[in-house]
Order: sequence, then structure tokens, then C-alpha cells
Amino acid sequence: MTIAALSVETTTLPRVKRKKRYRATLEASGGVAPYSWKRTKRSLPKGLKLKTSGVIRGKAKARASKKFRVRVTDSIGTRTTAWIRIRVR
Repeated sequence: MTIAALSVETTTLPRVKRKKRYRATLEASGGVAPYSWKRTKRSLPKGLKLKTSGVIRGKAKARASKKFRVRVTDSIGTRTTAWIRIRVR
């Protein structure tokens, strides 16, 4: 059985409205699900958190345009990283 290479499919997230509830899910493909997510470089806008499930949620407190790096790990330990952009208006 051949397993496709693990990759992060999400590169840009939907815009966030400041002080409004936000929820978005990071997407990956390949590897062997389930996946576990972690932010490795730079931060998310204040008020937003990344869960290990790949869900970003919360209420952003201020306008911002950020780029942060995530690492996704599949169930057999394969890892890859990607930069993702998020904007708060």
C-alpha cells in the first residue's frame, strides 16, 4: 500500500471580524489520519487559539494581518510544516 505524502492544504484563512466569534479548520491531505496540529513560529492574532484538532477559534481583539507557521503530524509520526496567513478587520 502506498501512502501519499503529507501536506498542508490551507494557506490562507477566511477573514476574521474583530470581536466576533471565529472558527476555521486547517486542512491536510496524505499521510495517515488523524492529524495533530501545532503552531511553531509566530503568533495568531490576540484572542485566537489553535487546537490540536486543527480548529482555530476565538474572538480577535484587534485588527491584524499575520503569517504563522504550523506543523501537522499524522498518526504514524510523519510531519510537515507550512506558513498560513490570517487577517482581522
